[in-house]
Amino acid sequence: MIHVRNRQPRFLALFFHRRKVIHFASQEDILRFGSFTLPESLDPLYDARYRPYGADPMAARPLWFNVRLDDFAARVIRPDGTWGEVGAFKSTEVEQVRTFRTMEPAWTYVLDLQGVAPGDVVEVTWSYMVPYDMNAAWTQGWRAFAWPDNWTRTTSWRILFHHALPIHHQTVRLDHDLRHGIVVGGTSFYDVKEDRNERSIRWEHHDLPGCLDEVNAHPSDDLPYASITFEADDQRYTAFDRLSGVPYRQPYWLYVLRIREQRALWWRRVAKKNVPDMQNQLFNAFVDRTVAGIPSKDHVRRAAALHNRIAEDFTYSNDSLWYQDKDRGLARYGDQVTDGRIREMSRYDLYAKLLYGIEAEHATAYVMDRRVGAMDGRWLTPLWESDLLFGVDDGHGVLWMYPKRGPTGLWAGELPFFWQGSRALLMHDGIRIADVPPPPLFVDLPVEYEGATQRVIETTIDSADAIHGSTGIQRVLLSGQFSTLGRGSFKEEAMDRTVHPNYGAPPVPGGSWQPSWRIRSSSHVAPYRVQAERGFDGARVMTQDPPGDFVIEAAALVHHAVPMPFDPSTRDLPFYWDCPQDDRMIVDLYFERPVELVGEAPGHWVSSSQASISQRFILIDPHHLRFESRLRVNGEKEELIFAADVAEVLRVAAGEASAVRLRLASGTP
Repeated sequence: MIHVRNRQPRFLALFFHRRKVIHFASQEDILRFGSFTLPESLDPLYDARYRPYGADPMAARPLWFNVRLDDFAARVIRPDGTWGEVGAFKSTEVEQVRTFRTMEPAWTYVLDLQGVAPGDVVEVTWSYMVPYDMNAAWTQGWRAFAWPDNWTRTTSWRILFHHALPIHHQTVRLDHDLRHGIVVGGTSFYDVKEDRNERSIRWEHHDLPGCLDEVNAHPSDDLPYASITFEADDQRYTAFDRLSGVPYRQPYWLYVLRIREQRALWWRRVAKKNVPDMQNQLFNAFVDRTVAGIPSKDHVRRAAALHNRIAEDFTYSNDSLWYQDKDRGLARYGDQVTDGRIREMSRYDLYAKLLYGIEAEHATAYVMDRRVGAMDGRWLTPLWESDLLFGVDDGHGVLWMYPKRGPTGLWAGELPFFWQGSRALLMHDGIRIADVPPPPLFVDLPVEYEGATQRVIETTIDSADAIHGSTGIQRVLLSGQFSTLGRGSFKEEAMDRTVHPNYGAPPVPGGSWQPSWRIRSSSHVAPYRVQAERGFDGARVMTQDPPGDFVIEAAALVHHAVPMPFDPSTRDLPFYWDCPQDDRMIVDLYFERPVELVGEAPGHWVSSSQASISQRFILIDPHHLRFESRLRVNGEKEELIFAADVAEVLRVAAGEASAVRLRLASGTP
């Protein structure tokens, strides 16, 4: 149960009361689900959005501030009918959360059950309080955003009813005052009871499958959920009409975006200064050098030139000292562009200043990872941490640009697959200065053209049967998402950790030393083709079996960006591929001594409704063996009835289905 109490922001709080009854069937269940982190995540997909690929989403934490644990108790009923209290090991973990302006501590209570054995049924109850604004005395006025508390994190959230464990019966209740400004949305039916100003909303479900942790699933697309918009009677959401001075209430999302873009009109005025200061002189000189030769009216080309210069040549600074209030220096935009540096604290301001400097009208779009969900009028997320794009319209379409936020920048018009085709919240000057609060305006981001995402990896290994390893060369061609997500790894730069690591550079097969790559060509025009190559030594792909045969496993040669195979019999949700793609690998192995096959050369071709993979070994001559693997994905969604086919495609793509056995040719010493 969630109970929202009190009305004034300084007294407002959310009280969470929970009762769970869990049957632990195995030791694995105890290890995974016998530990509780409070506050618990009501939306593991959103709370785990920055976790590394493959991390357990059920370990996500909401990272709320100043949470007070009021009660925790557990009791057990054992298989023999006896019962008793269960103790718990208690600890507190603190994580630093970067807010819009500061670093704030968010602590989590970790409680591990003691003395639980397989077959036990455990009843757990807990209660905790989440304050709306512990700093209410300091958070009113124009500096309110500098004192973040849970008012920045509870404005828009979801409740996902499913879990990694199957749920036999579930009841969720939300009690609140009608004056709290709570609006409920989502895709799940609910019951409402009202008594004067008190309202109670109840959701009830039966026999929910344990599927929230299924690999490559989009639970928010296929499972019911509830969305909560919480706009308390908070003075900070009061704005005033520019002409009459009459106060009016603005929605929370508009307040957030106006704070994040509060300098926009200032940068418009600065761009028209006739006597710029030193910083503006340096800034204007950079702009003039970068857009030289491009017509002044061609705003899209000029914006693309500036953005691509930043994406390719600038370094990114995360400004950790600034967020910790240890670096109190100014942004100094002229020095930034002169030194080739973009700072986290000024990503928006730098781009706004650049685009106003070339007189390019633009909009911003606040994005949501479509693996997490889709924004709508009832669920916008708190927006303080949402990433953004800048868009410039040339009359034929919008050029979207992502300000650099890591070692590798994206080119103008380049978007990762998890933003392509997603719905983004739009913001522009008209909305920013409007006196009448408009409804949220959304835009669908573009998708890449068909066939854009391709990769070819060619590996040649000489003397594959050498005792101390062999030498060889690798050549790679990337385009589309393989370039967007992985090209930085060819320069030994960190990748986006939320995507599969196999989008990056392939390793030397069986080698422990990974030499550097040489980038032969790189294009900033779609589909952003990249060519790279390198030589290597020390590759070892052959293992010897006791009878004297040699075995080469396909798993040592493949590098497809797919998850590990799953058990289709336990699958409950559709499977989603990242994006349409054509991924091909060719490995040529040359031997010093002639070899022959033991049995037939293995080959596989399997398919599902949206994907297929072909894989084979070919002995071209006694000194030359070729391995080929090609994965083609034509669409993204695989319905549940094709789960077995998808699992087989993944098994072959992981190299688990193919291995070739060789032996020295007859008469070879």
